[in-house]
Amino acid sequence: METIKDRLVQFLKDQHIPRSQVERKLGWSNGYIAKQSYNPSETRINQLLNEFPRLNPQWLLYGEGEMLRPYVDHSDYAPCIPEYAAAGTLNGMSEGVMPEDCNYLNKVRNIPPYDFTIKVRGDSMAPEIENGDELACRFVTDPRSLQWGCVYVLDTAEGIVVKRVYDAGDNLRCVSTNPKYAEFLVPKDSIQTIAKVTGLVRIVT
Repeated sequence: METIKDRLVQFLKDQHIPRSQVERKLGWSNGYIAKQSYNPSETRINQLLNEFPRLNPQWLLYGEGEMLRPYVDHSDYAPCIPEYAAAGTLNGMSEGVMPEDCNYLNKVRNIPPYDFTIKVRGDSMAPEIENGDELACRFVTDPRSLQWGCVYVLDTAEGIVVKRVYDAGDNLRCVSTNPKYAEFLVPKDSIQTIAKVTGLVRIVT
């Protein structure tokens, strides 16, 4: 009966990848794959799938389907983050999102370049940004390039929020468009990721 190890060996042979290279890169002992009598542990399987994203887990684990996942060129697509940016006060804890957690949609060509999209929940940025709008966002790699008064999505220790931002020393001052929402401060050292809103998609019914 074919085992996971058998399929792993077949995959490496098919891809012309030396076993020693995999063992060294994943921190496995020298000769681990050859010595392995039974199926690798769940931890080692996850290491393999992370290292080789095109390796089909259904095929590796159960021998079902094709060895390789279909290749997808994401250059014309943008990931849709499966989270909501709060257009209100900070709420909820943001968790790391992996590429495989996202859907990918064709990029909208008449919007300035963007890296991902995320939906908005709340009305604090209305009417500029409405509840349910999909924001196109571009990662900010240099905080010194922030343009005060522009709209950004902030991924903070307390959650994801979309606001117009201004400098306030060790904090960012977050301002809503909707006047019924008070502004608030977010410590700069609590911000994990900053992305500038470059456009939005709104479904009109």
